[in-house]
Amino acid sequence: MDHADEKFGAMMDVALTMKPSDYVRRQVWLTFMDDPVGAASLEVIGADAFMWGSDFPHSDSTWPNSQSVIDKNFSGVPDWVTGKVLHDNACALYHIDI
Repeated sequence: MDHADEKFGAMMDVALTMKPSDYVRRQVWLTFMDDPVGAASLEVIGADAFMWGSDFPHSDSTWPNSQSVIDKNFSGVPDWVTGKVLHDNACALYHIDI
């Protein structure tokens, strides 16, 4: 999206003051569930607005195998990033003090 803005942004009615990717990082929260690609995207997307979800009690949930899915998806991910994605970001988004 940044590439398209660089090429065609001058043709837009409203000029952006930031790159489109900066707006996404500031305003969009992303989630993934049983998705190694989701976890691999952490480096590109950034860990600050990225969350893992189990969708319990939905039928497409990872439950009762959520811990093994987390272990698989977060293999090699630093502990501080895992904590943000599994816990801290949801607390920040929903204003939950723990």
